[in-house]
Amino acid sequence: MKLFLCVCSRILALIIVMSVCILCAVAIQYLKRVFPVWEKGVDHKTSPEWVQGLEMPSVPIILSILRGLARGHQATQQYLDKQEILPLLHGLEGVSGENEIGARAENLLDTLADKDGKGEGFLFKTVVNLRHATRDEMRRRALRRREELLEVITPVYTEGGSCGRIATS
Repeated sequence: MKLFLCVCSRILALIIVMSVCILCAVAIQYLKRVFPVWEKGVDHKTSPEWVQGLEMPSVPIILSILRGLARGHQATQQYLDKQEILPLLHGLEGVSGENEIGARAENLLDTLADKDGKGEGFLFKTVVNLRHATRDEMRRRALRRREELLEVITPVYTEGGSCGRIATS
């Protein structure tokens, strides 16, 4: 009888693990289908596909499901990383609105990064590197904009010593 219970419990555990993997795979495929325009360096947030994806009522639910599946489960987190969904989640993290997509994406990334220190996240370095790369890119863009503005407003001295401004068109 003990052997039978042991075998049944192992079979049940295997079924549960396989179900989690299938559910995770379907959720990731859905997100990739809803946000097909996600590419690094492309202004995706202005595309019609992106806007349409943000209006889908299923996206916040899927983000919550993925967070629940990934919490404390290293295999699921590694699968999310291998499927290269983290950059998309990071892009969704900055979205504001009624359906809480941004907050839920941020919560999922925080879970993956183990922000609370509960030992539930295994992708700390990956998430931190992703966020730092975005922060550094934003700083570079801001510096470039400041330099362009300074070029426009910098006074120009003529040979006679008078000061004038660059004409802007």
